Amino acid sequence: MRASIQKFILCSTFFLHFLITHDVIAQNLAVEVGEKDINLVYGTTEVYGYTTPFRLDSQFLYSKQNNHQDLFASIGLTAFNSITNRIELGAGFRIIAADPLDYYLSAITIGAELAYRPATTPKFKFKSSLYYAGELLTFSDGNAISLLKVDMDYEVVADTFIRLGYRRIKTEHTNGITADFDRGAYLGLAWTY
Repeated sequence: MRASIQKFILCSTFFLHFLITHDVIAQNLAVEVGEKDINLVYGTTEVYGYTTPFRLDSQFLYSKQNNHQDLFASIGLTAFNSITNRIELGAGFRIIAADPLDYYLSAITIGAELAYRPATTPKFKFKSSLYYAGELLTFSDGNAISLLKVDMDYEVVADTFIRLGYRRIKTEHTNGITADFDRGAYLGLAWTY
């Protein structure tokens, strides 16, 4: 693993703990397992005296493909606003560092998230997010990156969820080659406390 990825993980962990204050109203942890990868997500929801909640989260995706190991790390801040009591819309950014076999990628992505809880089945929650960074906000060996994620959570017991999701991380390298860093369905467990 490159030293830059190790520094990113260390800095993002300190950043997370630095920003967590007494105003935290919820914390969540999720473990997601796909065919060739495992993803660990830790997040906090905080208020900071405003009516709009902020979510700060950190994700570490480990992938083993074609006999090599890849690491994708990100930290993000998203502000949410409830459109109705069933729909939440969020906007934010993610700082990304990735270390595949033959290139290195870092970026600042900007995007949006949508969460919906049906009135007929309140134990279900649907979430989707889309983040993108073009050439101006992509560094190292990358020209662009896009992240698409769709989740369906079902509450099995209080504050414990089974997650079924789909994730696609698409990268464009400086030499013009486009590749999927990760693409596929996953199953996971999520806890809120």
